[in-house]
Amino acid sequence: MPKPQLLRPSTEVCLATVMCLVIHVTIIAAEPKPLPVRFPLKPGHELALEFDASILPFGRLFDVNPSNGTRRQLTTVQELLQIVGPISSADEAIAFVQFLTDYPTRFILKKPFSGIEPSETIHPAPEELLRLMTPTQVEENGEDWIIERDLLLYPSAPEPARLVRTRERVSKTGDYYFKVGRVLLEGVEVNQLLPYYK
Repeated sequence: MPKPQLLRPSTEVCLATVMCLVIHVTIIAAEPKPLPVRFPLKPGHELALEFDASILPFGRLFDVNPSNGTRRQLTTVQELLQIVGPISSADEAIAFVQFLTDYPTRFILKKPFSGIEPSETIHPAPEELLRLMTPTQVEENGEDWIIERDLLLYPSAPEPARLVRTRERVSKTGDYYFKVGRVLLEGVEVNQLLPYYK
């Protein structure tokens, strides 16, 4: 009877295992750090961020009780809204919507879109795109703040990458609504400005 042979795992399998272990250890070892924000939070709540970009951008957002240090992970915009205090100024309204698109906080919450502001592109926008853009506008409308701003949206089937004028509503009690107003440009010209991570 032939002797059984010891099968050695391939180099690819070994490397993949090591990478998974590195990611796992990194996530466990990372200690959430206090995250100051420019919009109000309800009393008894603070934010902390755990983030690592050494392999791929990965982060977790936590609601921290400052009195006892307990924390709860926030995974959606709706969960964040539960601890947001009354939005009382245009600056606070802008700060909230920018939290959803700024680096690194744009990676940590599920939201109704995936995109960035033009200031976050990997290359300067060409002149033809700049001519299509307009400054961010904020208007107070009763209990709501209406924000119109330009965003570059990542492709999402069936839509290609797009430069759009969006309309976001942030209520003074923390409710949030998003919709695409106008599509200004779409396709390769927009996609080549978006940062991708491999």
